[in-house]
Amino acid sequence: MAGFAEYDRYDGLGLATLVRDKEVSAAELIETAIARVEAGNPGLNVVVHKLYDAARAAAAQALPAGAFTGVPFMLKDLGAAQKGVPTTGGSRFFDGYVAEVDATITERYREAACCRRRTPPMAAARSASPPHAAGSSA
Repeated sequence: MAGFAEYDRYDGLGLATLVRDKEVSAAELIETAIARVEAGNPGLNVVVHKLYDAARAAAAQALPAGAFTGVPFMLKDLGAAQKGVPTTGGSRFFDGYVAEVDATITERYREAACCRRRTPPMAAARSASPPHAAGSSA
């Protein structure tokens, strides 16, 4: 796998610390994230719009200061519109809609934008755990 082999041993803050301390580059993290998306997405189909070139370009520029500087992430297609990228909110009702401007949240995330994640229709499944999982309040 390309990139940073120890990627899964760190959380986002840990990865950002490594970037800040120059132990790993943002570009290495981007390549690792892309390799993982490519390996897992065919079976999961969660990444619809692969903005790899934009992520690589962002990683190649001077990185701004911040808690998560240099850490790639996926922007969920739910109210986080990105200019020029189709945005459906997970619904066929919005097929063909392309955002004309960035949402405020997207502007704040722009420096590390990698790709967008697929959203279930009308964001019906918002829980990160099964609704009847032990300890779940859903």
